[in-house]
Amino acid sequence: MIIASLFMLLPALAEDKKQSEPKDQKPSLTYYYFDGWVLCDKITVIVNDQSKQHGKNVEISACKVGEGNSKEDIKSAKLASHGIVARDKEGKLVVAVEGHNYGKAKVEEVIGKLLKVK
Repeated sequence: MIIASLFMLLPALAEDKKQSEPKDQKPSLTYYYFDGWVLCDKITVIVNDQSKQHGKNVEISACKVGEGNSKEDIKSAKLASHGIVARDKEGKLVVAVEGHNYGKAKVEEVIGKLLKVK
């Protein structure tokens, strides 16, 4: 009876171990935006498009200012209010880009920097 119970628990224990093992971290680019701002909307579209192209190598996302840990991340990146925060796979800041007065070329430049960081 005890042995049968042990065999029933082993798969569950193995699954818990898989979940607790760290996954391969990727560098990240997060664009923090203000909802309803036209220029922020433009950069959000660009960032989401780049996610389709580079999502296998870089974790790319857009996040509304005020959601999750956005305010803390913006503050730690020394941004005034919103913009791009790019971090390496260990979470170290690689680059921060203030606001939304840039375009696709700047977003691609930041992704290029992340891809070069080992």
